[in-house]
Amino acid sequence: MAHATRQMAEMMRELAEHSDSIGGLLRQLLSPDHIDELHAPGSLGVIFADAMTLTAEPAIGAAVRAHVGELADVLAEVIARGQRDGELRADLDPESTAWLVLSFLSAHPFRSAVMPNRRHLEEHLAAMTLGMLLNEGASPS
Repeated sequence: MAHATRQMAEMMRELAEHSDSIGGLLRQLLSPDHIDELHAPGSLGVIFADAMTLTAEPAIGAAVRAHVGELADVLAEVIARGQRDGELRADLDPESTAWLVLSFLSAHPFRSAVMPNRRHLEEHLAAMTLGMLLNEGASPS
């Protein structure tokens, strides 16, 4: 899990560094296609999804919390950058917002299992989430 965390954190930092727009990066991260890829068999997202089922075991739960916390920290840095650049709302708490985005990403298995017309609704959920994050005047799509 530590290796997967390092890979995901590095990927997030690299995407943010090479992105002209944090809003665009968030659009990409929250897109249904990206979330499907993240949760595809053999992907890094599956490792984290599987690890979540093991959190009842104290030693494993502590490790999972620490590793996911590292990802939240990196995402909070990205969100703070978006605020400094004026793309994201200034009143957002970067840490809370990072956990909101991670929660959205990690709830994919639940939505896939029970959501009717999933693709359509996933697109609307992503747009609503972006609408809450983007600075007024920034387009959510």
